[in-house]
Amino acid sequence: MGSPPRQRAGRPPGVGGYNGPMSQTPTSARLALADGSIFTARPFGWIGDDPVEGEVCFNTSMTGYQEILTDPSYAGQIVTMTCPQIGNYGTNDLDLESRQIFVKGFVVRELSNIVSNYRSQKILEDWLAERRVTGLTGLDTRAVTRKLRTTGALNGVICTDASVSDADLVARARAATGLVGVDWVSRVTQRDQRRWSMGLGDWAPLQGRIETVGERMPIVAIDCGMKWNILRNLVESGCDVEVVPNDEPAGAILERKPRGVFVSNGPG
Repeated sequence: MGSPPRQRAGRPPGVGGYNGPMSQTPTSARLALADGSIFTARPFGWIGDDPVEGEVCFNTSMTGYQEILTDPSYAGQIVTMTCPQIGNYGTNDLDLESRQIFVKGFVVRELSNIVSNYRSQKILEDWLAERRVTGLTGLDTRAVTRKLRTTGALNGVICTDASVSDADLVARARAATGLVGVDWVSRVTQRDQRRWSMGLGDWAPLQGRIETVGERMPIVAIDCGMKWNILRNLVESGCDVEVVPNDEPAGAILERKPRGVFVSNGPG
């Protein structure tokens, strides 16, 4: 049997369990968009003094928030989850897709007050606080999603400082760089060249593993911000994978005499 559900003791739902650099955790925050929209919410996770800027986008996944947060392709973005409740199964050290969190901010409709999963090691808000990432809960994520679906991604600002006016936040959102003209790929790529040998482990497909026929295929994977699960699937498919950074010279790649070259996705 799994562990019993855990509740955040002594904390109102949605309010961060870590104060960051401030003496008191604020009970309200705002998300300002470049089109002039203002959404009021409650902060959780890291509560810093400075506003957080980023391109606001949405994700429709029902689960996998920890994988989304550590997906390098979301670097520079504030991710809004369309699933109405997030955090109900906590976090752990296994469900990661990279070495760190790359999103600039995280927006949810309801931060779960109950964590119920035998694999959970830490509640989401504490996990975000330790990694200095600000989250927002208690706002209408459907309204944010409808706006983004109609207009496309918008730059936005998360702010917990009540003394900053709405107009100033909107002006800051409009002036934000977002993803335009920023080399996010160079910021997220792994600089150390390494071999990747980890397969899917216990997460093999339901239809079973595909048996490798003949010798394993040596390939070079160019890391432009890829998830670890891509590498796991390449290994599972019979590849010997060597990972190189995004700016690895073509000559250096060809010197390895790979049977194939994989160029990953990435941010921006």
